[in-house]
Amino acid sequence: YNRAMEACRSQTDPNEELLATLYNNIAGIYNNQGKHEEALKNNEESLKIRLKSTLKINPDVAMSYASMASTLHHMKRYEEAIQCAQTAVDIDKKALP
Repeated sequence: YNRAMEACRSQTDPNEELLATLYNNIAGIYNNQGKHEEALKNNEESLKIRLKSTLKINPDVAMSYASMASTLHHMKRYEEAIQCAQTAVDIDKKALP
């Protein structure tokens, strides 16, 4: 993932959606390793890119919120996890037919 991220960033016009997906996937790896603070940083970066580069009502944005909810749950930050999960559900309800 890190090599892919470097390659993506080195382009003159980087693919923002690919970068967001890479950050999201790296967050999942950090969660599996128990490195939840690192996972959260990557979740936040993924969400920031997606909110900047696409519509706020988009399934990819919902996926970023859902991933962040999972990370926050691992960190026992349950209230924040619930808020992120609910945001993901709300976005999906609006974005998907």
